[in-house]
Amino acid sequence: MATGIISVASYQMEMRTIARTLVVINIAAYAVLWSLALLRLARFLPRALSDLTSHVRGPDFFTLVAGTCLLGVQLVIIASSFTVAMFLWFCGLALWLLVMYAFFTAMIIREEKPTLETGINGSWLLAVVATQSISVLGTLLAPHFNAGRELLLFFALSMYLIGCAAPTPTWPPPPACCGITIAARCR
Repeated sequence: MATGIISVASYQMEMRTIARTLVVINIAAYAVLWSLALLRLARFLPRALSDLTSHVRGPDFFTLVAGTCLLGVQLVIIASSFTVAMFLWFCGLALWLLVMYAFFTAMIIREEKPTLETGINGSWLLAVVATQSISVLGTLLAPHFNAGRELLLFFALSMYLIGCAAPTPTWPPPPACCGITIAARCR
């Protein structure tokens, strides 16, 4: 994800060669990481499912969503590859639904729950990042939708607001809300 963020920032600072190089690196890294994730699912499915339903390791699965959508953001902003970015947006949305509901359902129905101090850590904020990454990519793709553009923008706004109110034990909203707003406005 950091490679994608640096790539977009480089592009916006008119360092096009660096930005494009980082897109290529990110595409390769994305393919390698998905290959490893699928290999892990194939060889160690019970352990992967145990990790998904863990208070400590479960939130890490939200990086699948955020990484997918951030690659889509790179492809829209730097490569103008809207078709692939749209595919990644739909994949990110499907992953978000899967991880969000699997993880939080497991947290809710688990009989033995850890205390708040030991059960929640900073990685839970990845739920916010994943939710808002769907919003950002959807917003960038909206101008390329012929039909349903307003519906997509409404959905993107809803996801942004859900991300601001996501399961964070504190108020005001996390800095991710402000950072993503600034990044979206730069486009």
